[in-house]
Amino acid sequence: MKKIFIALLTLIITVLICLLSVSFCIKDIIVDTLSKEVVSLEIKEKVTSEIKKEYTDIDYDTLSKVGDSIQTSSEVYNITDKYFDNIIESVIKGDDVDVPKTKEEILNLINENEGILTRNGIEVSDSKKEEIASELSDGGKLDKIYKNVRNSVKKNLNTKEIELVKMYDRMTKPLFRWIIISIILIATILIAFLKKTYYRWTLNLGVSFLLSGIVLALLTPLITDDLSYRITEKVIGKASSINVNALTNIGYGFLAICALLIIIYVVGNKITGYKERKENY
Repeated sequence: MKKIFIALLTLIITVLICLLSVSFCIKDIIVDTLSKEVVSLEIKEKVTSEIKKEYTDIDYDTLSKVGDSIQTSSEVYNITDKYFDNIIESVIKGDDVDVPKTKEEILNLINENEGILTRNGIEVSDSKKEEIASELSDGGKLDKIYKNVRNSVKKNLNTKEIELVKMYDRMTKPLFRWIIISIILIATILIAFLKKTYYRWTLNLGVSFLLSGIVLALLTPLITDDLSYRITEKVIGKASSINVNALTNIGYGFLAICALLIIIYVVGNKITGYKERKENY
């Protein structure tokens, strides 16, 4: 009976470790996908369009360099992050909430590309930067596009999908994570208490990290490869891959932790065996 209970606790720890990993990574995975596949393209188009409108003699190569720089900028991720949080809040509340302010990020994008423009003979004054940023953000063109997207998302979500959004919101809260960590610690302490040794619990915890590592590092990419195209087709309107490197890297980390715990278990066994043999002489 005790062995069954310990095995059950080991399984519970495995599931909770996987759940905790998803809780920490899921938002970054979603925002990264949206940023690269949707938002960066829209921002690139709108920013370069505004620059082209203000500086009609700008050449294609310069504009292309600016566009490429925008697509790889961390500011695009920051804008996507704000928009995504806003959509989640709007869906949960069931009502429109204030559109997030993105003018600072747009200004940073322009400043990041100022060097490219200057090297090609285009000087952008601070007032012109403000003007371009205002055209795009805080009630401008990008905000209008975002509002249309937000309204479309809210309109197309069914009751079950709204519940999934609420579940996502709950599982990414710090309270949820602390509860999971607390249960893992309690379960580990229970295993140690039942085994009545200072080290043998490391074997069970090692097994939990091994199974979690296999799921996250090896199985997750296989599962998402098949599902990602269907999910992105439904959510963003075009098939695209989902980058789950954050989860796979955590999985490999868990495999390393597993190896460490097994080493501790083996060393502990050897020390205990040595002491027992010494006492018998």
